[in-house]
Parts: sequence; C-alpha cells; structure tokens
Amino acid sequence: MSDYDKMEAGEELNALIATQVMGWVDGEAPRGYRDDWRTPEGKLLDKEDECQFSTDIATAWQVIEKMQAGGCEWTMTGHPDGWVEVSFYHLKRGLFGRYTALMPLATCLATLKCLASKERPRE
Repeated sequence: MSDYDKMEAGEELNALIATQVMGWVDGEAPRGYRDDWRTPEGKLLDKEDECQFSTDIATAWQVIEKMQAGGCEWTMTGHPDGWVEVSFYHLKRGLFGRYTALMPLATCLATLKCLASKERPRE
C-alpha cells in the first residue's frame, strides 16, 4: 500500500496534482489574490475554481489529457456501483498506476501512482 492509497479527495490531493502533474506553481498574483496557481504559460488560475481535480469530473479530464500528452495510455472500467478503475501506463518508461474510486479521485490517485512507480527494465 502506498501513501497515495490513504489520500482522500480534497485540497492536499488537488495541490499535488497541480504541482506534480500540471506543472503549476503558487502564483504571486499582481491583482492581489492570495490563492492563485500560475500555469507554465503564465496564466493565473483561482485555486478554488480551477483546482478541483479530485472532486470534479470536468477538471479530472484535464489530468487525463496531460498524462496522454506525456505519452501515457489509460483505461477506465466502470463498476455498477458508480466507481471506476482508472489505469495509466507508459510502456517506454515502464510506469504503471491504477486506482478504483469515484472517477475524479481514481484519476488523481492512479496518476500519482503511475508517476511514482519505479522504472522497470524492459525484457
């Protein structure tokens, strides 16, 4: 069991996704807002409105798109109780992560597990 298995949806998980996956940094907003993210392109995003990766399906799709852009493949399998299993894998780098929960949470945790997995030698 990884530390990610203990994480719940919310601010801490959203911040990990923002920094480790999306490449965002805490913004020093000239307009005076304290809780902004700055994207790699320099755009400022409100943390409360734009950073709901673990609880909002539309925002979780941004994570999937970012992982795909980085060369990861992914699958999603639905379960009758509303949960899904999300898996990410990067064949060239030997990375893999999977998690089952509600879609946004499963996406975030599978992503972090994939990025944290150790590279395995190819056979």
